[in-house]
Amino acid sequence: MKIAIKATHLVPGGGLMHFNRITEWFGRLAPQTRFIVLARDGQQHLFETVPNNFEYHYFNLPARNLATRILWEKFKLPGIIEELKPDLLFEPGNYGTSGVSCPKVLLLHNIAPFDREFIRGEGLYQKIRLNLLRAATINSMRTSQGVIFLADHYRQYFSRYLDYDRIKTAVIYHAGQETEYDLDSDRVLREFGIKGNFLLSVSHIYRYKKIKEMVEAYLLALKSNSNLPPLYIAGEPFEKDYVRQIENLIARSGANEKIIFLGSVDQARLQHLYRRCLAMLFPSVLETCSVILIEAMGHGCPIVCSDKSVMPEVTGHGALYFDPDDISGFADTIRAVVDN
Repeated sequence: MKIAIKATHLVPGGGLMHFNRITEWFGRLAPQTRFIVLARDGQQHLFETVPNNFEYHYFNLPARNLATRILWEKFKLPGIIEELKPDLLFEPGNYGTSGVSCPKVLLLHNIAPFDREFIRGEGLYQKIRLNLLRAATINSMRTSQGVIFLADHYRQYFSRYLDYDRIKTAVIYHAGQETEYDLDSDRVLREFGIKGNFLLSVSHIYRYKKIKEMVEAYLLALKSNSNLPPLYIAGEPFEKDYVRQIENLIARSGANEKIIFLGSVDQARLQHLYRRCLAMLFPSVLETCSVILIEAMGHGCPIVCSDKSVMPEVTGHGALYFDPDDISGFADTIRAVVDN
């Protein structure tokens, strides 16, 4: 059997981690199946494992913006796939390829294009981009033979768009990192200048992650407890203007020594931050199935978590919940997890 996998959409983050875990397990569980990964130039460094039954084809896409990429995948990619003659096309991204003769299975990974509140807060370019992605996602789901969801929350949500009597669906949750890294926890904490108890936030910095609201809640909690443990934020600052707003907020408060940005932290060090923190704060409102939450639970980390969308399904009874838009309530929850 020959399965083609379209990976042109992948960037660092949960989607890439999910793909690398899929690759690892397909290599173990289906060694007789031939997998052909269709990727773009520049992605070579993203793929962690290359099992013997996997081969990678890299293409020079005409541009990185969404509209031209959709056009390339609509008119150019189908011909490439037809030449490969796969038995199945697996697309672990929102929008799929049309005009191919083989069956297709789509994995829905990005919910942002379907969140009206999130879209309203974006600039014009992002609004156009997200609406294009929304239309492409709906069309791709409806032309696929199967759709995989990362949580039952979204399988129910998308029942308004799909005929489940005609299209097969499945819920397959994310898996956390299995590798145990041989690092000394004390040494890792020294690298980051961490002493004593600390609170942790792990997330790339986007508006929907509600990092600003988290900082506001922490500062409010700090007013009533000046001995609050410092908050360390691990994640890539993708939205620069948003990050500047947060930095200005911290500077005005005079709490620069209490709230520290670590930037991107590799997996080997993250596992020790999970294990040694007093608690992890996770205020995001827009996740499909958070790898961060799953990894944090796997390392025994106490979690203070948003009560929005899929989060309660992922963490169940393993978290203390709050409304990230209720700054006062969020601050109370931070105080509660520190004091008790």
